[in-house]
Amino acid sequence: MHDILVPITFFLAVAIITVSFMFFNSKSKKQLQETLQLAIEKGETLSPETIEKLLDKKRPFADLKRGIIFIAFGIAFALFGIFSPAGELETKVMIGFSMFPIIIGFAYILVFKLHEKLES
Repeated sequence: MHDILVPITFFLAVAIITVSFMFFNSKSKKQLQETLQLAIEKGETLSPETIEKLLDKKRPFADLKRGIIFIAFGIAFALFGIFSPAGELETKVMIGFSMFPIIIGFAYILVFKLHEKLES
């Protein structure tokens, strides 16, 4: 029973976190659109700079932060695989799966570096 409960719990937690993130992100965008619509209905003029600031919420270090978090998650997952009492095959599978967030993390850091060079 426990052999099936742990993977189900893990994937259910990942699904809940993903859905929560998408829900709150969508809610934030909806509130921004309602605010812009209200301002337009009141007859306020919005300069292109103001609209750009409202729509571009990305902080300059967001990609670097995401990259570090993904790499840390991948390393933690790999260490869990190495130090768990599972067999050799399970350890290799855990380390293999840990490569996905690590590679995604390095991709985010690469995007951060490329964006930094393009702005210079």
